[in-house]
Amino acid sequence: MFRISLGVLITMAYFCLAPNWNAYYSDNGVGGPYIDSWSIFYFTKGVIPLDLFWWIAVAASLGFTLGYKTRVCTIVLYILEVSMIHSNRMIVNGEDFTCRMLLFYSCFTDLGRALSLDAWLKAKKKIPVSNDPSAWPVAWPIRLMQINFALIYVISLPNKIVDDHAWLTGDAIYLSIVSNMWSRWPWPGIFYGGMLSKIMTYMTVLAEGTFPVLVWFNKTKMYSIALLASLHIGIAIMLQNVTFFTLSMVASLCMFIPGKMLRGWMDKVFHQGFSELLVKEAPVQENTQRGPKAKPGRGRKGRRRR
Repeated sequence: MFRISLGVLITMAYFCLAPNWNAYYSDNGVGGPYIDSWSIFYFTKGVIPLDLFWWIAVAASLGFTLGYKTRVCTIVLYILEVSMIHSNRMIVNGEDFTCRMLLFYSCFTDLGRALSLDAWLKAKKKIPVSNDPSAWPVAWPIRLMQINFALIYVISLPNKIVDDHAWLTGDAIYLSIVSNMWSRWPWPGIFYGGMLSKIMTYMTVLAEGTFPVLVWFNKTKMYSIALLASLHIGIAIMLQNVTFFTLSMVASLCMFIPGKMLRGWMDKVFHQGFSELLVKEAPVQENTQRGPKAKPGRGRKGRRRR
């Protein structure tokens, strides 16, 4: 679920970048000549056309979303994301850093193990799946990804409160809604009284402040995820210029939802056993060979009394 939601978002971002791809990342673009050697565009300048990288990015994002050659597509997307950040820092946004972090940790985990073409092809070929714990996918990349995501709120919320006093007075949402640069909400008048702004401002502080703690406990996990997801979806609806960033945060929340719960949801929405069709694994081939049968009269219990 996390891979699919993140892949859809990255694919949409590349399609939105298509009209301005050369304007953003070429020598004659907004950022000027490449000066950062961390970008693959720097080393391939004049050798590989810049437009070709866009097609590679789209192909990799589609493969990542569908789960085909997942590990390869993840590495390609990470290299391209780093290259874009280090090619033109004038257009870097929050979603670029978030996706770079998510893709980096994803390079070390098996995101194509379920709900993917890789898993479907493996099951179709009846490749045995080992029950040996040493063959299971490692969990530390996902855990590090979760910790890094939680740290975003641990670090950003105190800075936000210190830098902008409106978060303490309850006017932060009002100021965002009436701003011509940030707001796209067509009815700003409902915030003029001040009460609604204070409620939403303090709810934002509550959601961001409690999430890094409550998300680690089973009883409060889903409540904190639902509250934070509602916050970011509301931001995407009401504010502009931060759409991809806030939706990348929503996609990141999917990695906190237990897989067993997701499979239960799919079975309820579609039909019973639907999740097993999408997460189908070939059974392990059991060893049917048995050792030689013990001869009667042998052993401690089979000895004849003399």
